[in-house]
Amino acid sequence: GSAAKAAGVMGQINKFAAETPFESMEIIGAARQSMAFGVSSESVVGELRTLGDLSAGMQIPLGELADLYGKARVQGRLFMEDINQLQGRGINITAELAKEFSNVREAVEKGQVNFSHLEKALKAMTSEGGAFAGMMVKMSATFSGQLSTLIDNIKTLGRGIGEMILPPLKSVVEQTNAMLGKFNEMPDKMEFIGNVIEASMDVAFLSIRENWAEMLNGMVEEAKAIDWSQLLNPFAGIKIDDIR
Repeated sequence: GSAAKAAGVMGQINKFAAETPFESMEIIGAARQSMAFGVSSESVVGELRTLGDLSAGMQIPLGELADLYGKARVQGRLFMEDINQLQGRGINITAELAKEFSNVREAVEKGQVNFSHLEKALKAMTSEGGAFAGMMVKMSATFSGQLSTLIDNIKTLGRGIGEMILPPLKSVVEQTNAMLGKFNEMPDKMEFIGNVIEASMDVAFLSIRENWAEMLNGMVEEAKAIDWSQLLNPFAGIKIDDIR
């Protein structure tokens, strides 16, 4: 709803992408999902940092985690299906929730575990001392992480160049559209096109005719220059009976 806010968020995302093993398009997709589930533009990058450490640590697509996390936010409370989905991806959320609930399953079934508990648990797991703390930084130091950052920096440069050439290119397109629009408004445009085609065909046929005439004239001149008596001389004494 705001171009200024969108530009600000994109700036944060590009910076975030340059510091992490993720490419900006993956981060943009996850950011869109998170914001669609109600995350504010001011908080989205902070939330992606939490999800990013989990994603890097367990090699889970960032968008997949953003989807699970966003659905839990909308639900307001956790169900065992949500717990199982995270556990199945290697994120031991049960152990973290057990610090607050003696029996996690029972608490979940009674509706006592809400989104704020999940948010607190994931932040604890990715903060200093947590199992996934700093995983994006560690992954960024690997070859694949460095390669991803290089590719993303090249793409960012490309977008910058695109933004530079877009205004003049837009102007050219606008002028071309305006010219074609005026041309299409001409009542006799088809007659004009027909005249252009006819004139072009006339020029083409004239060129072909002149070229053929020049070529034939050249052949005639070459034929005149040949000493036919010398060419035919070897056959002068030959009779039909001899050939038979």
